[in-house]
Amino acid sequence: MTDLYRAVKRLPETDLAGKGFQHDKLKEGFFRSVDEDRSVLFIVNGMWSHVELFSGVRFTGINRLLHTAAQRAGWAKERAAMFRLELVGMFLEKVGDFCAAKEDLGIYCPSDSIISSRAGLGSRVLEETARLSELTTIEASSSYVRERALFEPLGLYMLPAAAKLSNDDELWDWSVKHFAAEMTTEDRLQYVAFICELDKQ
Repeated sequence: MTDLYRAVKRLPETDLAGKGFQHDKLKEGFFRSVDEDRSVLFIVNGMWSHVELFSGVRFTGINRLLHTAAQRAGWAKERAAMFRLELVGMFLEKVGDFCAAKEDLGIYCPSDSIISSRAGLGSRVLEETARLSELTTIEASSSYVRERALFEPLGLYMLPAAAKLSNDDELWDWSVKHFAAEMTTEDRLQYVAFICELDKQ
């Protein structure tokens, strides 16, 4: 069986070498800086023949603001530190499920997976990078997130921070109410404490 999963994780060293991609510290995927404050990221899940690929955009300013607010809200150091990770961005969008061989469909890969190779997925990563590089502002990225409801896993933090940095009162009010309303009482109290700290920034 072709180990497509391992091959895709190594793309920055193979097909994408010299194109600006770097592995993240935890080796869960890779990213490419597209300007001083922004990067396009890719998370690679799966096993052997199956690859599940996600993409996103990360704004350093948003993550820095979130890290500071989390620390001031009394989060554990390890939990607050997640905002420093290279693959924690404004959103995660599924690119697709990919499979190395037709005979693996429905066995090792979901039956609706796209048959692909390492080179094919390298090309797909470049296409996604070009597409997501067009989200040049926090405002454009926030609209993208809302239009597609890409709230999992960290939209509840990313959107209020984006609203704060872009002075978007409507987005701030909507996001805080929307996410707080969906939480348990205990989670809501922690969230409100975090939002209060974010609002002070």
